[in-house]
Amino acid sequence: ALLAPLSPLQTTAGLTGSTTGKASSTIGCNCKKSFCLKKYCECFQAGVYCSQRHCKCFDCQNVEGNEQRENLVAEQRSKAEAA
Repeated sequence: ALLAPLSPLQTTAGLTGSTTGKASSTIGCNCKKSFCLKKYCECFQAGVYCSQRHCKCFDCQNVEGNEQRENLVAEQRSKAEAA
C-alpha cells in the first residue's frame, strides 16, 4: 500500500539540505537487512537519502546514484500515478 503524499510541512520536517541540494534525514534509520530500500526505512519512506551523520543502518543502498534505489522510486511513482 502506498502512503499519501506528504504536505509541504511534513516534507521538510526532520530534513536538512546537503551541499548538493538533496534532502537527507536528521532523524536517521537503523535498518539491518532491508538495505534501506523498503517502506519501513524511515528515510526511504520520507523519500530522502540516508546520511552517515544521522543513520545507523547496515549495508545501506539508499544513497544518491544507486540505480536500484532510483528504479524502486520510479516504480512507486508510476504505481501512484496509475492509482
